[in-house]
Amino acid sequence: MANCVRLVAPDGCERQMILVRGGTGDNFGNPTACPAQPFKLKDGATAVALSGTANNVVGTFAPEEPLTSFTGNPTGTWHIRICDGTAATTGTLDYVKLNFVTCVGPTATRSVVPACGTNQFFVAVNVTNMGTASSYTITNNIDGSTVNVPGVGVYNAGPFTSGANVTVTLVHSDDVSCNAVLPAISYTCPPANDDCANAILLTPGAVCNPVAGTVLGSTQSAPNSTCDGFGNTADDDVWYRFVATRTEHRIIFNAQFDGVVELRTSPCNGTIIDCEDNNFGAPFIETLTVPGLTIGTTYYIRAFSWSAALPANPNFTICVVAPDCLGAYGGPAIPGAACSDGDPNTLLDAYNSNCVCEGLPCTTDLAIDFTMDASWYMVVTDEQGDGITGGGYVVRRTNGTLLQPYTRVIDNRANYAGVTPSQVSGPPVTANAFNIPLSTDRLIYTSCDKMDWRTTCGGEYVVATDNPAVTAQYGVTNSTSGYEMWWFAPNGGYSFRRTQYHSTTNGLAASATRACHFKPNTWAGSPLQPNTLYNVKVRSIVAGAPGNWGPACRFAINNTLAGCPLTKLMDIPDNQYLSCGQMRLANSTSTYVYARNVRRMTGSCTWQNANRYQFRFRIVGEGINVVKTSATNQIFVNTVGLLCGKTYQVDVRASFNNGANWCVTTPSGINDPAWGDVCT
Repeated sequence: MANCVRLVAPDGCERQMILVRGGTGDNFGNPTACPAQPFKLKDGATAVALSGTANNVVGTFAPEEPLTSFTGNPTGTWHIRICDGTAATTGTLDYVKLNFVTCVGPTATRSVVPACGTNQFFVAVNVTNMGTASSYTITNNIDGSTVNVPGVGVYNAGPFTSGANVTVTLVHSDDVSCNAVLPAISYTCPPANDDCANAILLTPGAVCNPVAGTVLGSTQSAPNSTCDGFGNTADDDVWYRFVATRTEHRIIFNAQFDGVVELRTSPCNGTIIDCEDNNFGAPFIETLTVPGLTIGTTYYIRAFSWSAALPANPNFTICVVAPDCLGAYGGPAIPGAACSDGDPNTLLDAYNSNCVCEGLPCTTDLAIDFTMDASWYMVVTDEQGDGITGGGYVVRRTNGTLLQPYTRVIDNRANYAGVTPSQVSGPPVTANAFNIPLSTDRLIYTSCDKMDWRTTCGGEYVVATDNPAVTAQYGVTNSTSGYEMWWFAPNGGYSFRRTQYHSTTNGLAASATRACHFKPNTWAGSPLQPNTLYNVKVRSIVAGAPGNWGPACRFAINNTLAGCPLTKLMDIPDNQYLSCGQMRLANSTSTYVYARNVRRMTGSCTWQNANRYQFRFRIVGEGINVVKTSATNQIFVNTVGLLCGKTYQVDVRASFNNGANWCVTTPSGINDPAWGDVCT
């Protein structure tokens, strides 16, 4: 290979083309494909930077000295001088061609301008000399976009997607032979967690829940370390963090390369607690188990490839695993699992989030969930005969849907005290079993769970939702189609059923829905008693054939409460003001939550609407208690003062004299009893 090549013009002007490039046995151009694959020299091209092992080099490169020094008349004999610094070596010159142009190309360089917020980058082209062109157009090999260059300066081409290999060309305004093709350039944006400050949060799980990651484009953010006796080059580290839920955790790093994983203390990039670098062959899985952690403390994970070379496949997965509450990885004793706390006065014992086995004291309401369809009998017994102080139970059918996870079968909340046994009763016993599945027959929302039914001024109707199959029988089988309601005491001792057909008179005009309306205590015997909790169910009867009973609602006659009734957030499905269980834009004067409007019967037996409502928003665990009062004759308040991302418990009370008195008179403290049904 020649160590120097010089070009001499007819007028004696001489310039260095190649100087000390290449090595023994190398070639400029490909001799086996001459002249199709030549080695070219052109001003503005890539500088020649060939090692001693380069061979058969083809392409366009910049000469050692610019060709613009050749001026004047080119006519005459041109000479090429070739020298070789290695003794006893020979070579041949197979092909030479001179191209004379009437223009001069530009002088320009290029560099990367990252735009990683959008996972892109620009190529900045710095034009320092226009040559003989009045303007240039920058083109690229990626997307066909162009940039005009009217003069020297820096111009941005792009943006290009991270990882793209971009070649930009400056197109001469007069002669394409003087175009300048700049060397290709590429850039890969670092991962979002390239720095410790942006460490990705991992959640410890009972099993490995792998999170995908990559070291592609990452940079070094902490010094190299030694792990398991091996040094490393941490030039591509990425970061993760987790909050310890146990005193021991296991980190599983599953890479497509020889990786290293470190666990560090807080704050960010703290002291190395332990590391793992023991797996040198595929599959490259590093498992780091670390005891002695502090529950609730944040720890940082640094992961990187062992070598300085970019891995052929830079991707990996990582997870943090927690042992079960008995210290076994993959064991069944996880938070929420059943256990025994050894206390006979608790039940439903389970591990809590801190792996403490604890049960519910027998002073609260219990939920009993059924998932299997069948006919059931349930007897609740109490060895001490004192019931559940302040508590009770709810029997529910698990529906498994987001909007309706449960349907009540028996609702005996806060009502089981000193009754042994507790069982829905009535002769015969088999007639009072509860059947699952339940039908869709139910009370309308304004009749369900109403605890302030009145008997004054003629009383009120309890109304069932009309069943289309029953409605269709109006005028067809009037004497055998209608509804049956069942009132029963959930602790036993009272059970009464009443049937109404289309033909039954009940004080309302005949219609397809008259049979839906039942007025309590309009029957002989078995009257419902005031201030007593009952459950109410309904089922449809079509041409003499009864269907299944529907879900249970709570019911109580209370003339005192009826004089100033309870209310709550609007909870009727499909109502335009539905607010219970909903999400709202917080801290806005134009976003509202709505209450159910309520009314009462006056002493003169006329209806009076409540004219003001007060809403209480509470987060008991955080000490948050926000009370907002509606304007007169409004059933809504705005959300100003509430915080985004928070879930509030909300109850509502009503006033019939513009707020001078409220139907519930407890103070508005955070731990006060509920004003009524609580919504979230």
